[in-house]
Amino acid sequence: MLDSIENAYKNGARPIDAELYYAGIQFDFVRAEELLKQEANPDIPLDEYDSNLYDRIATEAAFLEIELHRVWEYEYRDDVDYRDISHLVGYAAHETMYDLPIKYHKST
Repeated sequence: MLDSIENAYKNGARPIDAELYYAGIQFDFVRAEELLKQEANPDIPLDEYDSNLYDRIATEAAFLEIELHRVWEYEYRDDVDYRDISHLVGYAAHETMYDLPIKYHKST
């Protein structure tokens, strides 16, 4: 991860962009919004896979959506348990965090 951040800094990322990335993946909505208001850039790739905040959140949301798919199917509605509720809450948090930067930043 550190190599990715150092490379991102060499390619124009700023500390505020890294702080936004970490606030985003920790679901610190208040801090992420503060950083976005200060023009932090969510499009900067900052992890070992060259993923930006949008990529990271969308990938995790897709996993949760797959996990929840069986719950959304009619025949399994009686089989909902605490993990399904946890996945649903996690999915909602991911979708909310994905939408937050859109209010403040025009993606490239």
